[in-house]
Order: sequence, then C-alpha cells, then structure tokens
Amino acid sequence: MQIVTTRCTHKNIREGAKLTGLQHDAFISLVRNLQAHHNKRNHLHFKSLLPPSLNLYLSGRTLPSISSLHNIPLYNLARMVVERTTGLRGKQLGEAMKEPNKWLKGYGQIITEEGARVRRYNEIGGRGEREEEEEEEEGDWDPFREVDGEEEGGSEGGVPFYPLYKDVIKAVSLDPINGPLHDAYRRQQGIEYEALLTRQLLSLGASFKTEEDLRESGKSKTPDVVLEVPVGIKVGGKWRGVRWIDSKAMYGDEGTNKHEVRRQAEGYVHRYGQGAVVYWFGWGGEEPKEEEGWVWVGGGLPEIKVLPDGGVL
Repeated sequence: MQIVTTRCTHKNIREGAKLTGLQHDAFISLVRNLQAHHNKRNHLHFKSLLPPSLNLYLSGRTLPSISSLHNIPLYNLARMVVERTTGLRGKQLGEAMKEPNKWLKGYGQIITEEGARVRRYNEIGGRGEREEEEEEEEGDWDPFREVDGEEEGGSEGGVPFYPLYKDVIKAVSLDPINGPLHDAYRRQQGIEYEALLTRQLLSLGASFKTEEDLRESGKSKTPDVVLEVPVGIKVGGKWRGVRWIDSKAMYGDEGTNKHEVRRQAEGYVHRYGQGAVVYWFGWGGEEPKEEEGWVWVGGGLPEIKVLPDGGVL
C-alpha cells in the first residue's frame, strides 16, 4: 500500500492498520501526518491542478475519480471546487463544508444534450441523474439514496440537474482522514488524553498547573502541564528531570516531531526548562539525544518518579 497517497479510503485504512500492526487511531494519525507533509510540499502543484480538475468535474467526472487521478485529498479537492464555484471564503467556506445541504443548496450543474455534457452553476433546485464512475465501498453510507426527501431523476425544465451539495456530502463521507467530523473527533481525543495525563500525575502525587490554570494567569502558548515540583521520566533506560509535559493524541513520526513539534517544545524549554512530549498513539523514530532540552516518548507515560529536590535519579 502506498501510505502517502492522498486517495485514502476507509477500506485501505483498515487494511493498513492490520498490515502495520498499529491500532486504528494510531494508523490514521500516522497517515494523516504523512499526508500533511505531502500536501505542504505539493501545495502549489495542487493549486495548479485546480483548473483542469474543475474542468473534469464540470464535464461529468466525479470528485472521487478526480482525486484519484491527480492525487489530491478528496476533501481538499471538494473544498477547492466549492470555493472556486461559489465564491465563499474563510469562515463561510468552512461552514459550507460542515453543512453543505444548508449552504450549497442553490448551486448545481445543468446538463444539456447539445454536444458534450456542458454544465454550469445556477440558483435553481432539483435533482438529476449522473453515472457514478466509482463503486461505493461495501457497507459505506450512500448519501445519494435520499437527501431531504428528494428522489432520483428530478430535473429543471426537463434538463437534468445535479446539486453541488450532494457531491460535497459524498466527498466528506468517503474521505477517512480529512473533514469537519474528523477535525471534531481529533479535538475531542486531545481533550480526553489531556485529562488522562492529569489523572495519572495526580495519582502519583505530583503538583502541577494545567494549561487552563496558566491561561487564567495571563500566560499564552503553554504546555498542557507545568510541574511545580520536577519529576523524573525514564527514557531509553535513563532518567531525565522534566518541568513540563505536553500531551499529543497522535502517532509521533520524525517529520512531525522535527518540523511541527520541535519549535513549540523549544519555546517551552526557553520558558520553563526541560520537559517532555507524550505521543499517546506511539513513536516511530529515534530516541532523544542527550543534548536535547526536551524528550519525547510514545505509547503513554513512561515510568515517572516525583523528585522533591529537583534532582535526576
């Protein structure tokens, strides 16, 4: 399986997790990390593919088939198409992707019978038929069976019409990595694992301030926990004293650790001293070097001891 492909499906996510031996959430996190790096490297390339992608879409190709052809994440492609065809930007665009049946109801494609299948967007309603180019995954929800009581085969003035919002609903449902529901799920996971971190520290008798405590005192850009008394964390068979811990409900890989987490962690080191980042879903890279001002661990909290004198065991 090509793990960095942007055309992920629910099926190959399940197969990939089984193949690698990772838990489902851990594998999704790893694929998301790799996909994010791929997207950043290819941002300008993706933008250059929007005009031909839009032309393909308006000539009858489905969003999933275009996503696969150009290796653009399905949700990202749908978002670009919505932005270009509706003119929505910023917060309104985000809301349209969350509730396409509310925001995009007036947009769609009219198919004429003159020559090629010519399509345009118009402020009308109705329902048209279009031949799908990809089969649905077995067991996946099919939003095209019925939406808001509309039935197959409708038209506007005898001309087949296909609403944009149903294409967007389908794209969102078929993308197993990106989209509003996945974003909300990740935020909830982050909250739950932060709570787990504080519970485990409390069970050890550690004294600390949470991110919320620090924000209330006027501090910004804080880790999840700042320890009032240092603790010792055993990493790679050695004890390291830490004064802060940051919780990451994700799988840690070298690229994410180096390009995204490091700058944040070094800021914490500057403010609070040595610390640790916990990747709850696992770590797939090298161990921290001795000269690092912070350490990272995977799979949960390692062995911890409270150090009343601030010394390292």
